[in-house]
Amino acid sequence: MVRKIRGNVLPYVVAVLVVVAFSAQYVFNAFKVTNEATRMQNAADAAAYSVATVFAQNNNFVALSNRSLVANQVTMAQVVTMVSWTRMTSTMASTVNDIGQYIPYVSAVTNYINQIAQNARGVVESIAPAIARAIAAYIRSISYIQKMAVPLVSVIAQDIMSDVVESNDADIDYSFATVSLLNDTAIHLS
Repeated sequence: MVRKIRGNVLPYVVAVLVVVAFSAQYVFNAFKVTNEATRMQNAADAAAYSVATVFAQNNNFVALSNRSLVANQVTMAQVVTMVSWTRMTSTMASTVNDIGQYIPYVSAVTNYINQIAQNARGVVESIAPAIARAIAAYIRSISYIQKMAVPLVSVIAQDIMSDVVESNDADIDYSFATVSLLNDTAIHLS
């Protein structure tokens, strides 16, 4: 014989539906938070990468211009060396001519060599200061350009960061800061 069991299942069903509803709400909120965090992380990563690329390009410019500065310092040293060698050659030719003037037929050769050495010394000593000034002006101009590059790159990086952040998520609030190691200045844009 089968007995009919009578009872009320509705409170249990409602309780289960409430638990299912809260679980669904929790999953939905967790999805939204995770999705938002992922979007924020992607935007931050894209902005950081873009700004780092701009500063890396600036560092490449500074590195290449430093190589140029070193090459010009070497050129300056070569100019000084050229002056030194022509002075030494002139002094040696003068000394050999002082000794050689007492030897017949040799005095004509030593005198000719002395004249060439003196003329070469005069030419080198007359053009060396102009070359040195031109090299020094080039070195100063490259140094000034390097000092101006960091603040300008900071402004460019700020624009790029704004574009990248707005293209990824326009609702992100951000700020931008950089420090210049070349002229001890700090820039903060927000």
